[in-house]
Amino acid sequence: MECSVFMSLEYLEIDIVRYSPSGVQHRNIRVGGPGIEVENDRGQLLQIPVTSMEDLLGRFKDLVAEELSLCSRIIVHIEDAQRTVGSISEILGLVDYASIMSAVSHMSRPTRITIIGYRGRRPHVPLPRGHILMHRVGIKRRYIRDYEVGRRIISRIGGSERVVVIGLRTVEDRYRVFVVARHGRRRLTIKLKKPLRLETFYALASSIIARVDGLKWYEVATA
Repeated sequence: MECSVFMSLEYLEIDIVRYSPSGVQHRNIRVGGPGIEVENDRGQLLQIPVTSMEDLLGRFKDLVAEELSLCSRIIVHIEDAQRTVGSISEILGLVDYASIMSAVSHMSRPTRITIIGYRGRRPHVPLPRGHILMHRVGIKRRYIRDYEVGRRIISRIGGSERVVVIGLRTVEDRYRVFVVARHGRRRLTIKLKKPLRLETFYALASSIIARVDGLKWYEVATA
């Protein structure tokens, strides 16, 4: 069976169209509300609640894999690009920490995102009002993909004992970004000149997590 997959990584929405002798079947899988929404070609909507980022990521991938399990040939359209993929795992590999959290943040539009890497004892971060609970999660490396951004920053903060990546929302989905690193008594603060789009902010954070070794990571986002 031939299938077409249309992906929006910015909002993590996947349209799956299956072509068979009996007709065309359609599924839309997206991050929505406090979990995942699945809509079929009759307009029926199934809402699946989740309790954590790990749960959201796992359930999302399972649903996509299930819908694509009958496909022998898959053509993927990502934004404006089109390509043929050899396996379902290539599509699932695009669904990672950066895409999940970017999609969730697009809905909640937090005013501040703080991603912290640390050695030893976990630092205390006060939780102001409006805290988005689903964001306070440990970030596991198996969910992280190394994007081609932030190489110059990463070369300056390697070996740090603590790294904090901060995004402050300016307008719409643009975030002013600061990276603060500490190594012993030395403290380095890097301020990016231009605000980043939300998905680029998470791509930068993913690259830092992937390349700065020996740190544990978690995220706090506030409304």
